[in-house]
Amino acid sequence: MLKDLDDNKFLEFAIEVEADFIITGNNRDFTIKEIGATKIVTPTEYWNNCKSKD
Repeated sequence: MLKDLDDNKFLEFAIEVEADFIITGNNRDFTIKEIGATKIVTPTEYWNNCKSKD
């Protein structure tokens, strides 16, 4: 889990809804790269590497 306990709700929600991504600029607290099948990425990482290629 995360150092900032208030942010853990986002991890719990992502697991519950089977989210593909958590997109956050909060690198200070979101130090893990994935939780379950959910990848945790910055907006730039998502834009450059993860979004669907149209």
